[in-house]
Amino acid sequence: MVLPSQIELIVNEPLLVVIIAPIVGGALAYLCALVSRRAAAAMGALATGATLYFAVVVLVASLTGPRSVRLDMVRWPTATTYPVFQADILNAWLLALSSLLFFLIAVYSCGIVTSKNLGGGYFLLLSSCASAVFGLFLSGDLLSFYTFWEASVICSTFLVASGFTSRAAQIANKTFYASSAASVPLLLSFLWLADKAGTTEIAVVLSSVVQARPGGWELAALVLLATVAVRVAIVPLHGWFVAAMSSAHAPVAALVSAVVLQIGLYVTLRMVMPLLGSRPDWSLVAASAGLLTILVGSVVALRSNDLPQALAYVAVGQIGYVVLSMSLGGTLASAAAVLQTISYVLILPLLILAASEMATAAKRIEAKSWLELPRASTLLSVCLAIALLGVAGVPPLNGFASKSLAYRALLQIGSQEQLLMLLGTFLATALTVAAVVRLGMNVVPSSSTASGSIGGNSLWTRATILVLAAASVALGLAADLVERELLQPIISLTSRSPSSITLGGGQWTSVLATALLLAAFACGLGIYRLGYAPRVPLDATGSDRAQSHTRALPLLAPIGRQYWRLADRGIFDAISITRVLVNSVAGVAAWLVNILFGRAGR
Repeated sequence: MVLPSQIELIVNEPLLVVIIAPIVGGALAYLCALVSRRAAAAMGALATGATLYFAVVVLVASLTGPRSVRLDMVRWPTATTYPVFQADILNAWLLALSSLLFFLIAVYSCGIVTSKNLGGGYFLLLSSCASAVFGLFLSGDLLSFYTFWEASVICSTFLVASGFTSRAAQIANKTFYASSAASVPLLLSFLWLADKAGTTEIAVVLSSVVQARPGGWELAALVLLATVAVRVAIVPLHGWFVAAMSSAHAPVAALVSAVVLQIGLYVTLRMVMPLLGSRPDWSLVAASAGLLTILVGSVVALRSNDLPQALAYVAVGQIGYVVLSMSLGGTLASAAAVLQTISYVLILPLLILAASEMATAAKRIEAKSWLELPRASTLLSVCLAIALLGVAGVPPLNGFASKSLAYRALLQIGSQEQLLMLLGTFLATALTVAAVVRLGMNVVPSSSTASGSIGGNSLWTRATILVLAAASVALGLAADLVERELLQPIISLTSRSPSSITLGGGQWTSVLATALLLAAFACGLGIYRLGYAPRVPLDATGSDRAQSHTRALPLLAPIGRQYWRLADRGIFDAISITRVLVNSVAGVAAWLVNILFGRAGR
């Protein structure tokens, strides 16, 4: 196995700045809050922006070669012999992605600093959490890794409690207890591994344990796997995650959902796979847990009438996709897990923030439909649609390429469990599509009863959402570039032999995987139309009530009536026409589904 120590880069000065700059900026933001909250917000955004710059410096250094990018700062004295901080292609990409996320969350928070009563303490916690996460990614030894792990747990706990309500405080305590219950066994396993290897350097520890196989190594690996399962919120260990996302502010919920995925991917690739990569029995258990996580998340999100809870369970389902792909093993599966993590780090915050903004806009004017929202919300609606379609895996958005790789990995397993796992994944994908369609259709009407915190509708919040939407679309369109510059080096880092990935190739499996995804998408639409669509939807004008969505619609009559209403009332704006077109396509699709499955209208 190619170990990280063989290609790691020591880029000392930028690494130190990346870790130190956020917390220093957070302290300055706390002091600025004594003058003005807006000044504190600006300082927090400035600190995370500077961190993003240095993270890009580290990324460029990892792509172009050792020490090709340097800053003239004080060198870490023991970096050549004791890799306290190190960067290779894996953690450099995660560092750049997470720093971009923290910067966007800080910018979004600038827009709600007044409405949500956010002070300097919030930005100090946000910056401290950024430093902890960055330090975790860059740690080269077990003790510093554990230190930053605990720091990230504590900071995220206080961020959840920043809602300043009794429920938020209770949920924060639950989050802390759940994370602490997994932290103590993690520390014991780290101490055991360091004792057997004679050092705390992660690369040396993994190499020694893999080669020597000392007694008890499987128990230590199992403890590490269980800790990751708790932190990543795999079913049935997801209770704290759902509660935290349902009670926290929208930016905190978006941050937690993305950071959880990144940490889970990093620990799995860096530690779990080198230890358990040769154990197919554990891989089967992990794959089953991932599939169960997808199913539970999709079903609960499909049936939930509460917006924050539905968003939380959609995030749980996407975590399941990453776990499933990671546990399958092989080049395609690992590539799918990495690409899914990158995609969902952009999609999930976009979905949470855009849905919160839509809910806020609807609540202010007591709207009952997207059509009743002001024209200024049109672009916001497009961003929400991008997030929903990305989660569903609709081409050419960024969720399609990662799900396609996962299906190709399932098709190439060749074991007796392949068919059951493939069928389960197909059903889970269909349920995911149905859940996101229902979420999109009901995000406005459900906003009046949502229990969680929602957004703020300002220039800063909308700018953040637009950047996330643009990044999601760009990632989907530039899948080949991502494969060449990111997936190939990372898979070469973690695999046993040189690997090759082609997103658009793969002989017949690529075509079959695409066909399965499209079929799952069609089945998901059928599930929504036949069982979960609202019975009294609004028509194209947003004022009249139409017939039930759950029965098979005739082809011509409803479509003709809707177009006639537009012509009669002189309504030809883009939203109304788009609504009619969507209803027309959905009506035809429902009619075809009823014919194919022989289901009579209600």
